[in-house]
Amino acid sequence: MLNIPGNDISLGESYFEYLGPGTPENAGLHRYVISVFKQNSVLTLEHPPQSREGRLKFSTVDFAEKHNLELVAANFFTSQFDQTIRAQKASKLAMAIKVDGIVPDVIDHPPASIADVKFASGVSMNLGSELTPTQVKDQPNDIEKGDVYSEYIGSGPKEDSGVHRYVLLVFKQPKGRLELDRPKASNRSSEGRYAFKTRHLVDEYKLGTPVAANFFTAKYDDYVPILHQQLTG
Repeated sequence: MLNIPGNDISLGESYFEYLGPGTPENAGLHRYVISVFKQNSVLTLEHPPQSREGRLKFSTVDFAEKHNLELVAANFFTSQFDQTIRAQKASKLAMAIKVDGIVPDVIDHPPASIADVKFASGVSMNLGSELTPTQVKDQPNDIEKGDVYSEYIGSGPKEDSGVHRYVLLVFKQPKGRLELDRPKASNRSSEGRYAFKTRHLVDEYKLGTPVAANFFTAKYDDYVPILHQQLTG
């Protein structure tokens, strides 16, 4: 909150919308700090990104130094995961995939859970955060444990084509093991990839609404020509 007159926080201007604690499951206790600073003048600032990525990049120390703020009070609490957080994550996921058009472009209804997807480079999918093609060029966690029908190739947006969206969906197979009536796609060829439609697969095998999802965005970097060469032989 900024520009609070006196002691009434409700009269101030919101800089980051309040979210409350969101401690990951099985992560133990986390600390949450509230700091109160004295302003020397009214601050007029552009609002930062309200996404998780925008919040993680925010530094209280840097912000206070930049605007000559004086720390006058503070308090803190600790918190750990509970079922409220699971509901908050489901709500956050539903909003994110609607805002980015995944509903209705790719699926009709949002899933209840966020898929936890981490790449070998150390980065993770985080509801639309931007990851470079270099960061996501290698297959993410645990996918190799299933039957592979389309080998992983990562992202490869063309140069000067802007930011592209890449979506991962997790479905529960209603009748156990599936044998797909379609050829497998190699990571050495683009054949069979561009004509693939998620909706057709879902309808054909009666997969229903996905149980989890996540997505990231990416734009061209120096790895993309390598990937395109790999796909064209």
